[in-house]
Amino acid sequence: MKSQTARYLVRLAIMDFKPHPSDARSLLHEIQILLAPFSVEAMNLRVSSRAIEFDVFSSPSLAPEQWISCLEKRGTLLTCRRLDLQEPVIDSVQAITEAKRLWNEERFWEVHEVLEDVWKKEKSPQKEWLQSIILSAAALVHAQKNEQDVVWPMLSQALKLMDQLPSVHWGFSFENLKNWIKNTLNSQTIKVKQV
Repeated sequence: MKSQTARYLVRLAIMDFKPHPSDARSLLHEIQILLAPFSVEAMNLRVSSRAIEFDVFSSPSLAPEQWISCLEKRGTLLTCRRLDLQEPVIDSVQAITEAKRLWNEERFWEVHEVLEDVWKKEKSPQKEWLQSIILSAAALVHAQKNEQDVVWPMLSQALKLMDQLPSVHWGFSFENLKNWIKNTLNSQTIKVKQV
């Protein structure tokens, strides 16, 4: 069956100023105005220290090349990836490796996505381990959208899961992540740490 809507993840490097999550709403409005002539819709804008990212929904018959050039007024294209097509299945180790790379690029929504399919297939304790990382990434997605009230409970929940797990698994250091979450919760300030 053919999809009625094509969904894309778009990332732009912003050159003229350093955006903050509090700029998400105004940046989304600006992107929506740029895309309006093409009858495509932008939603869910997130701001990292390196880029802005958002979802674009369009007709599957409309090639992204037709609308992507208008976004160059806002920043340099880093990513334009179609999300509604079936992705190849990867194993747990590949997923963790990819999640670490994406985390270090502050691409938290993609961290969540790459780990979710693996999480669904795993058994305990790997399932809880993955869930704690997914929760941490999801909390940071909300931070990138300037939805601070959601961030703290999600990070607290991730920390509770981590406290029950070994400190290192699949080459991922829980101890470092746990310490970062504790410091973040104590300071109520998000300074993203590399993993």
